[in-house]
Amino acid sequence: MGDWYNITLLEIPCGEVTVGSVNKVVSDKPLLYTRDTLQGIVTKLGKKDWRVEPYHSDAHHVIGNTTAELIILHIGDSHSLNPKLPSISKTRYSKYAVSKDTGKPFFSQIIWPLATGRHYGAVDNYAQLAKRGNITSWEDKKSTLIWRGSPTNLNSKPSVKTPIDSPRTHVVSKYYNYNTSDVDIAFSEGSTKSIPPKYRSVKMKVRGTHTDVIDQLKFKYILSLEGNDVATGLKWQLASNSVVFMSQPKAVSFLMEDKLVPFVHYVPLNEDYSNIMEMVEWARLNDEKCQWIAEQSTMYMKRLWMSEEAKEDNARIRKGLADAYQNQFGEAMGLCKRNDKNVP
Repeated sequence: MGDWYNITLLEIPCGEVTVGSVNKVVSDKPLLYTRDTLQGIVTKLGKKDWRVEPYHSDAHHVIGNTTAELIILHIGDSHSLNPKLPSISKTRYSKYAVSKDTGKPFFSQIIWPLATGRHYGAVDNYAQLAKRGNITSWEDKKSTLIWRGSPTNLNSKPSVKTPIDSPRTHVVSKYYNYNTSDVDIAFSEGSTKSIPPKYRSVKMKVRGTHTDVIDQLKFKYILSLEGNDVATGLKWQLASNSVVFMSQPKAVSFLMEDKLVPFVHYVPLNEDYSNIMEMVEWARLNDEKCQWIAEQSTMYMKRLWMSEEAKEDNARIRKGLADAYQNQFGEAMGLCKRNDKNVP
């Protein structure tokens, strides 16, 4: 529940929330939905709109058999920061993120398990590969750091105080020409077609090799770089038998990324990624420790998502989230519903 934990509202500023409807889906704005409207969007639009499956469908899945009748949903990769609206988001800023303007932490919004197909589908796929024995063993992996991805959000987190503006562009620009037996870092083939002119110098830093999950699992070390918000691939990387290299996360999702512990769940990097080569060398000198870290991160993912116990826990958590949300904010949202003729 973030900063909304144990806060009960008697009213909310209804004029600051957009009313969601079956015929109009809006991104990056707080949207007030009824249960029936969510169901109508899922039924009518389905896969016709990219926002339905990750947001409306997953939100409806949470409130399905609960007391919740109304929710305020924030769609998109940006973070809802309005302290007056109990908005449900896919992500929020982490405890490590501070405002570039004030130097203080950001207001913490409510997180629900949204976009689960995109973020956890690869985890389930990895589990199937591992079950069939199609995963490269630790001993047979390359002692090289791999990264492939797109130059997402070239003005990454402009509100956050960081030593660099765009982690992906910065890291690729710095390490692309390094010996690929040490670090193999590049944009995925075809990912830079729409890159803005001012980043043209990195447009050609592309490799078409090692782009899928199976290819990257041939490496002991996998780099995670945040994009628009959280790094989507971090889930399967933590679940895998490779070890993740990353800096402290600036955004968190249902995964609770800022609960991950350096040298327990991942190999830590500086905020400006200046110590990548140093940590690769450390990893090579501490092979058993790195294998142990990979095992701990896999256990984290099993407890959070992959095991049968985790699936049962998550079902209870979803219901608890929806019931708590209704108890704390249902009456205030109901006032907005009664006062707005556009809400069915």
